[in-house]
Amino acid sequence: MNDQTIQELDEAIRLNPENAFAYRRRGDAYKKKGEYDKAIADYDEAIRLNPEYTTAYNDRGIAYRRKDEYDKAITDYSKAIELDPKDATVYYNRAIAYRRKGEYDKAITDYSKAIELDPKDATVYYNRAIAYGKKEEYDKAITDYSKAIQLDPKDATVYYNRAIAYKDKEESDKSFADFDKAIELDPEDARAFNSRGTIYHYYKGEYDQAIIDYDKAISLDPKEALFYINRGYAYDNKGEYVKAIEDYDNAVRLCPYRTEWIDRNFRGWIFSEVDNSGRKSVDEVIARLNSKISNLPESNADHFYYTGVNALFRSDGISAKRAFQIALRKGYHDQDKIEQHLANLKGKND
Repeated sequence: MNDQTIQELDEAIRLNPENAFAYRRRGDAYKKKGEYDKAIADYDEAIRLNPEYTTAYNDRGIAYRRKDEYDKAITDYSKAIELDPKDATVYYNRAIAYRRKGEYDKAITDYSKAIELDPKDATVYYNRAIAYGKKEEYDKAITDYSKAIQLDPKDATVYYNRAIAYKDKEESDKSFADFDKAIELDPEDARAFNSRGTIYHYYKGEYDQAIIDYDKAISLDPKEALFYINRGYAYDNKGEYVKAIEDYDNAVRLCPYRTEWIDRNFRGWIFSEVDNSGRKSVDEVIARLNSKISNLPESNADHFYYTGVNALFRSDGISAKRAFQIALRKGYHDQDKIEQHLANLKGKND
């Protein structure tokens, strides 16, 4: 449909090259296709033809924002606001750009102005709540999430995010109830099952229930290393060490470098479940692997295989590669696992 629209607007511009509206509309069509440079070129022309074209400034700002050029986006939004200071949507868009830049106070100011102009838009409350959460002002975040839920009680994502805010406040029962509601509204959200599992696991000590939720999260998203790590801890706590180690192995094959886990910022459902730095969690995995390795003779291929897994948790790719190659030569029973590890390591630490 966008291609047809572009062709029609090409013809409109050919017939009237001074048609600012046609340039803006074609810019919108390019933007929908993700062709942001072409979109910006058309918005440029629309603005050249009509320097007070408020919508063109806003739309060009969106294109810049999607290119992660936040300063240019903010400049365009600010011009649109100068031309029409009563448009709530432009304040909202500028707030998003400020939030992406990490300028949360400015974002909150703009979200608040958008709410003043249009107090019935649940999306604005939701996004202001995210900004408050980034500032660790959890009570304000929860108030905004609650307002968003009041306006749109069927949005699972809002319940999920309010649950995270409650968890950050260590109000685990309220967090648990919101994860329940998020799952009821969206039973295909792997994050919600994983996060509810962490409440069972770390706050209630109900490891079997946690494992059921982690199982579901893994079935919905089998490529997420974190879910295996969390299930591995639950098995560890139950004393089912073979299953725990298998999950640690699955996790490290999916995401072979520890820093990739620790550096990610999914508040409330990463290693911060155990320790904010992630260091304690990794040390526990290494200790468990060391225990397994110490009980295996060095002549055993399993000894070298798990030595390789352990090296990955220590971010030592060179030692891991060497250990996996020895395990392969010694006839480790699951060569596919080794091949996957070696493929992950290819070109690393050479």
